[in-house]
Amino acid sequence: MFVHLVDANGCVELDQVHRFRHDWERHASLRLRNGDPAVLTEYNRRGRLHDGSLNQMEQEVITAWRQARSRGETVALMANSTDTVTRLNRLAQHARISMGELDPDGPSLDAGDESMLIGDEVVTRRNDRRLRTDRGLMVKNRDHWTITDIHPDSDVTLCGRTGTIRIPGEYVVEDIELGYAQTSYATRGRTVDVAHPVGVRLRFGGTGPPDLLGRWRPPRHCVSARDRRGLWSRRRDSRAQSASREGLPAASLPVREVRCRIGGGV
Repeated sequence: MFVHLVDANGCVELDQVHRFRHDWERHASLRLRNGDPAVLTEYNRRGRLHDGSLNQMEQEVITAWRQARSRGETVALMANSTDTVTRLNRLAQHARISMGELDPDGPSLDAGDESMLIGDEVVTRRNDRRLRTDRGLMVKNRDHWTITDIHPDSDVTLCGRTGTIRIPGEYVVEDIELGYAQTSYATRGRTVDVAHPVGVRLRFGGTGPPDLLGRWRPPRHCVSARDRRGLWSRRRDSRAQSASREGLPAASLPVREVRCRIGGGV
């Protein structure tokens, strides 16, 4: 349909790259988009690519994330696998606990493998027109929020750019996740001061260097993690792996269990 509209009515096309501060990145981003792997040597020559063990690279990114936040900058933590995103979210949460920004002994909400605290940054993962903030705006997929209260019935109160809302526990069970890190696909459309991508596997096609390196105005450094054998890690989504082992589609996996702790009790 879109192609037909363009053919019938014409359109305005962008013929210049405006996103980047440095001329070399403008040209490099076009080579990334065209699938030219040789352009990675340009990023490497300018000190933009780093590699090491998975643990080293994740710790390095979290350190840079903490430093950027301490300067009052908005930060995007990105990865091209959901496993890496999950680990980065936990590391970021633990970093905030160590800095005294989160209270691990206060109210908490355990949803599946994630434990959420008051003050945690989270994302909603499903559009729901029935859920409206105090400004009358609906809850949308990939909206970013801060948890301001956790209630005994597993409801949570969230505050975000569209307002404040109390989210029912049944939505929390399946559709709220820690939001410090996301896949590069999920970060499309965001405007931030600093971007820190972690490329578990540098590859072209799908979510690879064009997404991790080519879509951000501020200088970004891409770290690529190797496993203990020195090979690029090929980790798959743990939920998809579980479904495959059981012979089930990922959508048929059991929903996450939710446990709520208020105050010091469980």
